Parts: sequence; structure tokens; C-alpha cells
Amino acid sequence: MRLLTLLSSIGIDEELKVDRDIKGIHYNSKYIEEDFIFIAIKGHQFDGHDFIDDAISNGAVAVIAERQVNNSLSIPCYIVEDSRKCLSLLASKFYQFPSQHHRIIGITGTNGKTTVSFMLYHILKTAGKTCSLIGSVYHIINGKTYDSSHTTPDALTLHKLLSKSKDEFVIIEVSSHGLDQGRVDEIGFDYALFTNLTHDHLNYHHNLQAYFASKLKLFDLLNIKSGEAIVSTYTKFWSEKLVHHLMMKEIPVTTVGAHSHNDVIDYSNEFSNELIWSDSLLPISKLTIPKTGVYQNRNALLAFVTAETCGISRLVIKEALMSFTGVPGRFEMITYSHSRKAVIDYAHSPDAIYACLKTVKKFKPEKVIHVFGFRGDGDSSKRKKMLSFSVELSDLTIICLDDLNGMSLEEMEVEWKRLAQSFNQNKIKMIPDRTLAIKFAMEQAIDDSWVVITGKGHENYKQNFSINSKTDKESVMRIKDDIINYSK
Repeated sequence: MRLLTLLSSIGIDEELKVDRDIKGIHYNSKYIEEDFIFIAIKGHQFDGHDFIDDAISNGAVAVIAERQVNNSLSIPCYIVEDSRKCLSLLASKFYQFPSQHHRIIGITGTNGKTTVSFMLYHILKTAGKTCSLIGSVYHIINGKTYDSSHTTPDALTLHKLLSKSKDEFVIIEVSSHGLDQGRVDEIGFDYALFTNLTHDHLNYHHNLQAYFASKLKLFDLLNIKSGEAIVSTYTKFWSEKLVHHLMMKEIPVTTVGAHSHNDVIDYSNEFSNELIWSDSLLPISKLTIPKTGVYQNRNALLAFVTAETCGISRLVIKEALMSFTGVPGRFEMITYSHSRKAVIDYAHSPDAIYACLKTVKKFKPEKVIHVFGFRGDGDSSKRKKMLSFSVELSDLTIICLDDLNGMSLEEMEVEWKRLAQSFNQNKIKMIPDRTLAIKFAMEQAIDDSWVVITGKGHENYKQNFSINSKTDKESVMRIKDDIINYSK
């Protein structure tokens, strides 16, 4: 694509002595090649403006920046107000507006995004539709699986994936960070889903109103003539604000929830995997989902309503949900030593931990041991509530490391002790090494007990631990084998 064509997409109209072909764009100087444009973005840890010289050395022929850093650059540098916004515009233009060639489903909310996205993907595939999935566990494009590093990829990666996809539908998990940083600004969504909004990410957004404002942006990106919203109303205050916003903008919306004013009324027990609901077609519908999970019925009903909105028949949707096998790292259950169970879940907010442990409680376990930790750069304001729910709903809470993310072990241990002093010390144990904490919990469990490990889910460890494993599931499987071998 020509340089002038790309520059015009970000409002730069400049006569060049020599227009030229551009082979690529990037915001990381390490990935710049000959005839690339480098976009300098100030991030939370690094500032791209500090790497302009590196980008030029690697072959950049033009720079987009928010400030002039060197008046003697050997290539043109174009100053813009918002280089993140320019990245979205340039990526969309370079890949020739790929979102226009798909039916795009965006899912946002504190909890449930991943489960709903996997359910929808399974339903659409069961219905014979071609479908891509972009999210936190991995990406699926044209039936091939690719690694994922963020819930919502940066704008460049996102448009590249959309360009690569030949599928009719694309499901995108849309995080508040992704919305706030403009990663999806140039995507026209056909369907936007809201799962819920609870306490999380306040280290980034500072307050719940700002957090909600970021979520709201997804619904402003709906296609003007054909976009539709599907809103879960279980978090009443925020869902009502969202629905009011949608009605003011005259955006079609379907509401799903427990109150009688919803379009789809949910009569299910909140921690059950049996769906009971009513809508305009039938006074009562029922469906039992074989896979147990946190708020599984809420997630399934949202996926059901969305799939039906996409034109999938009820019969196919029911068939798909009854064969749904779950999501890696989301209430993933492993049985060991006959009747003991280990559950691995991504829960890392107070509401998610509460829901996870309440779901476990419905099985009437003999004993519940909860293993979890706090992320070093995470929202510190939610930690006490997380610990409170753990102590309330578990027989033993084991605090261990999650990702330190720049925080020292000593600082984290001080934080643990500060938080723990408000609770019954007999119910709390601190084992910094995550793998040894899991091992202790699994060995302490008696018959019909559950060990619940939350926070990491499918994610790889960032720290090195005593047991040579990369994930919670791998740790559980290794410890399980050791326990089996020891008992022989």
C-alpha cells in the first residue's frame, strides 16, 4: 500500500517528493523491517519514542509520533495527537477494513466473557457456520489455533487476524483495557454482549464509573443500521445504565435476567447447570447443561439468546449446549484419590471467587481448601474482599503467589500478613511457592473434599516454582500422579 494512502487515513495530507510502497506497520521497533512505518506509542512500561532510532536502523521509512524527539531524523516524522488512535486507523486501512467482511460479535463484562465466547463458538460450529474466536485462552482462525497474550489483542494484531480469517462469524472478547486503549475502535460490531460488571481493574480505571465508561464504548461501536445489543441484567445498577444508554441511542437491545421486565426471564437457580426461562415464544423452556461451571446457566442463556439472534434454530442451540465440554481453566475439574476433586478456575475478582466457591458448595463437599494469591500489579482494593469470601466459604485458605509482576516476594508477604490479621488465623495458611501450596492442599484433602485453585486458570506461570510445571493443571496432574504412586 502507498505511503500517501496510509497517511491520508490519519488526516495527514502532505505532498511528498517521492511516494513509496509500504510493506508493513508496527509499534515495536524490534519488528520493523525495510519499508515499514513505525508508530511510536507511550505505554505503561516503555515509551516508543525512545526507540525511534532503532526503528530507523531496522528499515523504517516513516515515523508517526506524538512529539518530535530529534530534529535531524533521516526519515519523515509526522506528529499526531494520539498515536494509539492512529495505530487503529492505519491497521484497518493497511488490512483493507477486514471487519467489514465478517459478522462480528463482541463480548464484554467483568466475568463470563471467555465461557460465553466458547459456548457461542461451539453453537455456531454445531450449526455448520464458519467461525473465528479471538480471546484470552487462544485464537482460532480458519480452524487453526494461535497463542494469545491478551484478552483483546492490540489493534495491529486484531486487524491482521481479521484479515487472515475467511470465516463468516468472528467472536471477540473485548476487555475494558482494550476498549480504553482504542484497540477495537475501527471495528464495526454486529452484536455486542454485556455479561456483568463487578469490582475489578480499579488499579487501572480508578473507579467503577470509569470502568463502566470503558465497557460502554463497545456498544457505541455497533453498526449504525444493523447492530444489536444483548444485555445480561444480573448486575442491576450497571445494566440499567447501559440499557438506558442504548434506548437513548435507539439501538435494538434484548435483555436477559431474573426480573420480570426482561425480554428473556431467567428462573434458574444461580449456581445450577439447569436452565429455566421464558420469552416471547414459549412461557417456559428448560435445558440441562452437562458441564458444571460458575454461573453456567447465566452464560449459557446469554449464548443461547445471542445465537438465536444470529439466526440459529433453538433445536441446534440446545443440541450444542448439551454437548459443550467447557473451557480450559474455567471450573476445570480433576478427580484424584477416588473421591477428591481439584478445580482450576480463572476467578480473580471478589465476585468470581464468591461464585466459584458457592458453586463448589452446592456439591456438599466434606471439606473445601482454597488456594489463591494476588497479582503484584493488580487491583489492591479488591484483595481484602477476595480473602473474606475465601475464609467464609472455605475450611482452609492457602495464600500463595500469583504473578509478582515487578513486586518483590518480601513486599507480597507483608501484604499477605496485613490482610490476614483481620481473619481467623486457624483458617489461613501462607505457602509462597504456588506448586507446594497446591501439593499441600491436595495432600491435606480427605475423601469427598475439594481443592479449589483460582487466579491463573489456563495461564502459564511467570515465576519458577519447586515443582517443574507451567500451569496449575500441570501441577495438579503431577501431584495427582505422585499421590497415586505413594498410595500403591
